Parts: sequence; structure tokens; C-alpha cells
Amino acid sequence: SQRLRSVMKQLLALVPEDPDSIAQGPTDIAAVRREIRTTSLALADQAQSVRNALSRRELPASQRERFLALADALRERATALGDDAGTLPAAALRDRFDGILATCNACHDEFRGGRDG
Repeated sequence: SQRLRSVMKQLLALVPEDPDSIAQGPTDIAAVRREIRTTSLALADQAQSVRNALSRRELPASQRERFLALADALRERATALGDDAGTLPAAALRDRFDGILATCNACHDEFRGGRDG
């Protein structure tokens, strides 16, 4: 959904590729971590709505199972990042985000014929 992509882009902007950069510069680290938490939990909510939207799509049983598994994985990973955003080391934040991104990419590759840019 459009909202899911929007929230994912917000999270992408918050979690730097270089984990050490989260601690550099004049950025309020606690505020960034709070925003990562809020955005991650919003992503988890959107993942649940995508799961609910499956009822409106016709998919073979095997594809339905895989789609639901990916939606659940996205929700679980986003929730875990949100729950731990305030305490995880920066590198672990990036690792958790990379897991979320891998889940998104797998779903797009399997069900949308490619990834959004």
C-alpha cells in the first residue's frame, strides 16, 4: 500500500547506513531513537493492514501462506525494532532495519514483480 511505502521511506531516512553516524554530529540521539520507535511501530501497524487486505485478493493457497508469513515477519521485525529502539546499539539498529528491508524486498520480488525504487 502507499501508506506502507511512505512509512518505510520514513524509517529508511532515520536509520543510517553507517551505524556510527547516529552518534555523530549535533543530532539529539534520544529523539532519533524515539522517532525510530514511533515509525517502526507505525510500520508494524501497516504490515497488519496489508495482512488484512489479503482477504480481498485471490491467491493460490501456497502463495497465500507465503504472503501471510512475510506480512507477519514484517510486523514482528518492525515491532521488535520499535520495542528496542531506545536501547539497542547503533549497529544492532541497522541490523534490525536490514531484516525489515529484506522482508520487504522478498515480498516485492515474489508478489509485485520487483522492488519499488
